[in-house]
Amino acid sequence: MEIGFATYRAVNANGFVSEAVSKHTLNFVSLVDKTVSSITATPVELAAGLYAVALTSAQKAALPGQVYGTSSTSGVFIRGDVIPSAISIQDVRDAMMLAPTAGTAATGSVDSQLAAIKVKTDNITAESVSTSSWVNEAGDYEIYRGASYTDANDNAITATRTDTWPILTGVGTTVELRFLPIAAGQSGLVNSLSSAIEVCPDLTVPGEVTGDRDVMFELSEVETLELTAGIDNYQAQAWAYVNGNYVCLTYWTVSVKNGRQDCEETT
Repeated sequence: MEIGFATYRAVNANGFVSEAVSKHTLNFVSLVDKTVSSITATPVELAAGLYAVALTSAQKAALPGQVYGTSSTSGVFIRGDVIPSAISIQDVRDAMMLAPTAGTAATGSVDSQLAAIKVKTDNITAESVSTSSWVNEAGDYEIYRGASYTDANDNAITATRTDTWPILTGVGTTVELRFLPIAAGQSGLVNSLSSAIEVCPDLTVPGEVTGDRDVMFELSEVETLELTAGIDNYQAQAWAYVNGNYVCLTYWTVSVKNGRQDCEETT
């Protein structure tokens, strides 16, 4: 942090005088406790007769304060700025109740919004998907129209979770994969697994429970042709009917692309 001062002649307080900084003896006075300390940094002349000089950490901690001093040139005086208390980025965050400040975030603050988002994202399960066609190199989820995704082809859609899913191997448990279109203003999609609301899917396919918390879904060429091509235009939801209740296990945002089968149909 720097503090400013000016050199001027007494006969004309507005007539700033440019002179060598070696002629200046500068001090800092704290307006809090009235302590005085020397300013040892070399001033920088910003314009004729206008200077800035750096404060030490101790001087910055003693703000608000003012620079004053003398010039060895006869008739030249030094007038310094008054600098208010310094405020850091963390001070601003503290005032706004932003992390890492302790306490409850104020209603409508950025942190309150982030906290609301976190409540929802904490409910998103971390699944492992094992098919190369379902997950591209960038880590995005894709389905190709006219392609098949089967266990025999080693590209079935699979997911597993080791802790938060219910045990799926009980009697009467069934699973299914639903493709819900994402449109402008679309409501009813999953925002958190605790508040999943079903809307009419474009495609629903039954799945298979392959372990206590493992599921697999297969799609035929005919089924993938029922989906409309687009970028991030579907939410694929894995549902289970277990212990008499429907449970959304997990979900993905999926892009649907035109595949080889489409090309054959349009030629």
